[in-house]
Amino acid sequence: MHQFLLKRPVLTLGALLLLSPAQADTITLKNGEILEGEVLSETATEYTLKVKIGGIRDTRTYPKIEVEKIEKKQPDAEPFAELQKLVPFPDLMTVEQYRSVLDGQINPFLEEFKLSKHRKEVREIKKQLEQEMDKAESGARKVQGKWIDAAEWNADAIENDASILLSTMKQKLAQRNIRAAMMVFEKMQSEFGGSAAAEESRQLALTVLPAYQAGIQSLASSAKDKLKQKKEDLNKLSPRDSDRAKKELDRSMALHLAAVEKAKDEGNRWLPVNPYDAKNLKRLSAHINSTLRRLERTPRTRNVAEAYREAWAAASQGDAKLTAKHARKLEAGRVDEKYLTLINDQLAANPAPEPEVEEVSVIEPEPVIEPEPQQKKKEGKVREPDLSDAEEDADLEDKGSVLPMIIALLALTGIVSLFVYLKKKNTDEV
Repeated sequence: MHQFLLKRPVLTLGALLLLSPAQADTITLKNGEILEGEVLSETATEYTLKVKIGGIRDTRTYPKIEVEKIEKKQPDAEPFAELQKLVPFPDLMTVEQYRSVLDGQINPFLEEFKLSKHRKEVREIKKQLEQEMDKAESGARKVQGKWIDAAEWNADAIENDASILLSTMKQKLAQRNIRAAMMVFEKMQSEFGGSAAAEESRQLALTVLPAYQAGIQSLASSAKDKLKQKKEDLNKLSPRDSDRAKKELDRSMALHLAAVEKAKDEGNRWLPVNPYDAKNLKRLSAHINSTLRRLERTPRTRNVAEAYREAWAAASQGDAKLTAKHARKLEAGRVDEKYLTLINDQLAANPAPEPEVEEVSVIEPEPVIEPEPQQKKKEGKVREPDLSDAEEDADLEDKGSVLPMIIALLALTGIVSLFVYLKKKNTDEV
């Protein structure tokens, strides 16, 4: 699992010019005092300056003899300084975000400040941005300053995407925006249940929700009294100021209630907080309680990240049957369709190898040599085969097999006769 850096906000050049103060000159007096301001007019003996002193802008006149130097700030200085802050570009920028920087800041700078001494540096920034944008278009992601190609990212896409959400949740918590953090948490639990990032987000929620709950309960218990006190304070104002303040309070409450209704319509139970809205504060408190009880139980969520990794491994081996088995687990976990598409694309890119067919050697039968037909000596004609010849050959074979037995029997008979003769002869001699 990758750990991700948080994204920096990107402003357009126009927004930067609107947000930045007017380009100020630097006025250095001979007594060492340095002022930021603007030269409004100049005579032979003095400057009329609009300066900011102690947070208050004022117009002052200084004799030239008291001024050491005035350094004019170039109009491109602030926009260029903002462009420099972009490098290195943040991790995990999308193609759309790269294009927004290109079209909203870099190209406008080059178009606006054609004589800027910083054009070369800005072109280098543009070149680097375009190179990174090309990589992002190929599906690669930049994490901790290093690029991960699409194949490596997609091999663990669910866990990686869940880690991005976890990073966003941590950012919201650091900003003390608990409601926004918990909305990210709910998304992670519903889409990436069982992943390592989802489990870490659960532990974070268990850590922050008790304190959040205490704060909401406190607001809910005092909301009616606060609203009553607020109205009493407004009544103490002059009629004109009181009327204006009451209208502002009513407008603020109307906007809040509209936001509450929108959250309800979207199925979001992490309601906006208003210190005067006792009813919805109590509803939020009840939801926090139920969430804590749910989180304290041992989760029994399918680990969709693990199922995805198994499906990817099977697809990489071209095992369609095993891939389908793990894909069904992903479908049961209600993952986004894009993850199933990634698995299918990986399977299509790695088809199963064709089974090897063993070569069977074919033994050619020996050719049958037909015997040459015998010719009759007398007639000079080819003799037709006679079945009696075959029968005669069979008789000879039978006789050939019996003959040795007859010879053995005769030999045995002779031996026995000889033995009897010799025995009789011995008897006679005695």
